[in-house]
Amino acid sequence: EKAKMVDVGGGKKQILSSVKVSMHTESRRGHHVTVLRGLEYVGIDPHAFSDEMKSEFAASSSVQEIPQKGESTKHVYEVMLQGYWEKTLAQHLMEVYQVPKMCLEVKASGKQQEKAPKRASNVC
Repeated sequence: EKAKMVDVGGGKKQILSSVKVSMHTESRRGHHVTVLRGLEYVGIDPHAFSDEMKSEFAASSSVQEIPQKGESTKHVYEVMLQGYWEKTLAQHLMEVYQVPKMCLEVKASGKQQEKAPKRASNVC
């Protein structure tokens, strides 16, 4: 796959193959949540993505800014989605947003099971 250059802020560009969108599941406040970091590095607005996933998966979601070390001008965000969604989110990012598989870092545990996506039965 050919490497692609992406603007990472401050007039700097980075090779897309070295950019990773990481996702993993952890427990926060007694709930299992899937956490995504690095969406802004592949040109995806974390706030819009969170809203889209909230309606797509019928799950609670939120966006939080991650404090950066040093004097970085680039804001880094983390998107939290309630439940186990690593595999589904990775597939969605590859199909809908055309993010190459080499740019996704999925840390899923073997014991964790994803929920089946909820679909409304009364909507065509």
